[in-house]
Amino acid sequence: MNLIERKTYIRISLLILVVFIWMGVILWRLVSLQVYQRDQLAQRGKIQRERTIKLNPKRGRIYERNGKELAVNVEMSSVYALPTEITNPSQTASKLAKVLPVKRTILEKRLRSNKSFVWIERKVEPELSQQIRELKLPGIGFLKEDKRYYPQGKLASHVIGFAGMDSQGLNGLEHLYDREIKGEPGMEFTLIDAKRRDFLPEGIARKEATYGNDIVLNIDAIIQYIAEKELAEKVRATEAKGGSVVIMNPRTGEVLAIANQPDYDPNNFARSPENSWRNRAVTDVYEPGSTFKILLLTMALEEKVVGLDDHFYCGEGGIEVAGSFIRDHKPYGVLSTRQIIEYSSNVGAIIIGSRIGKQKLSHHLQRYGFGEKTGIDLPGESGGIILPLRKWSGVSVGSISIGQEISVTPLQLLTIASAIANEGYVMKPLVVNKVLSRRGELLKEFSPSHMRRIISPQTARQLLNIMIAVVERGTGTAAKIPGYIIAGKTGTAQKFDSVAQRYGPDKYIASFIGFLPADDPAIAMLVVIDEPHGSYYGGEVAAPLFKRIAQQLVKYLRIPPQQRDQTHRVAANILAGREGEEVGWPNNPQEEKR
Repeated sequence: MNLIERKTYIRISLLILVVFIWMGVILWRLVSLQVYQRDQLAQRGKIQRERTIKLNPKRGRIYERNGKELAVNVEMSSVYALPTEITNPSQTASKLAKVLPVKRTILEKRLRSNKSFVWIERKVEPELSQQIRELKLPGIGFLKEDKRYYPQGKLASHVIGFAGMDSQGLNGLEHLYDREIKGEPGMEFTLIDAKRRDFLPEGIARKEATYGNDIVLNIDAIIQYIAEKELAEKVRATEAKGGSVVIMNPRTGEVLAIANQPDYDPNNFARSPENSWRNRAVTDVYEPGSTFKILLLTMALEEKVVGLDDHFYCGEGGIEVAGSFIRDHKPYGVLSTRQIIEYSSNVGAIIIGSRIGKQKLSHHLQRYGFGEKTGIDLPGESGGIILPLRKWSGVSVGSISIGQEISVTPLQLLTIASAIANEGYVMKPLVVNKVLSRRGELLKEFSPSHMRRIISPQTARQLLNIMIAVVERGTGTAAKIPGYIIAGKTGTAQKFDSVAQRYGPDKYIASFIGFLPADDPAIAMLVVIDEPHGSYYGGEVAAPLFKRIAQQLVKYLRIPPQQRDQTHRVAANILAGREGEEVGWPNNPQEEKR
């Protein structure tokens, strides 16, 4: 083999070797793709070939007790983008920014995402959706979604709460009952052809989101509206910091209305400050002041340490307790037990409290349920504050007797005090009446139940009579309604300044608690006004608000007025101290069974 032949042989051999190496590389690559990377590539192909969009669940509706809708769903269009199909993100973002309330830079960032699917704007108004459709932008699509809508606006907003963009309950009943209301999410499956067009071949379908359950409340929309309207007007007129009104049926515990100021619109909750979302009647605590005196007297009567006809010397305007001097709002001489409550004497209440004693007073506070949550079906409830007995000071009995050194929520105080209107039983407060399926099937119902009995029927009747006297001739005369017998109690409490560690000289809470009609209570109501300007006494600020609401309630609930002679006879008997059958109390044949 000559030199030329040898070179040719070497070249051919090298070429064959290169070909074999190249074939080996190709073979290895094929094996790698078909065997080792098979699952990964299949998944990547599936992503490129299929599109899956999660569909939010459809929330159940919320109704008030008479069937009026408080929370529903409305269908809206949501705008999405497929970034891989957008050739000019900057230009597309500029066009979208002229229609949507979103900055161009934010839109462009979304359009340049490496994701196959991104949201541009969720649940846009119909007119905006139509404007975007008319632009006919490549890679921009639309999807129908349900948006939570509250047709009554602000009505009962603190009770209902609100839901977020992804249909999750964020506040109020929307949050607490989210599991029942929310429903199940759906999925939209589509395939994409070589030209990036969606199509639905046989066997590929859309899994619809399912509706959640509906809930029906004990809240009455008319009563709620009256309470909210009158409370808002009173807060404006007195330039108060805020206020609450709670209305319930004392016999069943059904909560008919909870109104708070300030309020907010759940349709635009993000536009209101977060502190306006708070259900103050359930979450915020305050010192009840003189409204507590009616419960103090129930404790004294149950312990038999005072009688209704006992008389006490009330110190001509003040009393010294453990080195502290506590004043009355005006000087009194000798007052009967009834008159101490009628005129709301601090000195008289302290004398009664001292007869009960430290140990028994602490015992009754716990037995009544102070310092504990009522268990109402609303989120964020506070249990109030009572100090353990070991932390009581020498002045504690005196302070607690006039409604200080103890904190309650408006709901808690009304719930406990309603035992006076319910023969001694404390009922569990109920906001939700029942849960229904989408087809109207009853899934769950919440029946009235009593939590405890704190006083005897006799003590309840005695206190109710004294509360009638408070309205007839005591500090609550501004709550009187012609033709009706009202039982009530005023409250005026100084607010404690936690910074200065003392009671502020110019910050008060005015309140009034009452039952009507007093001979057979159907309504229990507590009115609380926080830091009113000008007059701050409960009898001058809160009692008139109670009257304005009550006047409308007796008409709406069709509570007939009593005959003039019957009204005068009942009032006269009570003011004379005659009680029981003479006053016209209904007999209760079920008493022994209960």
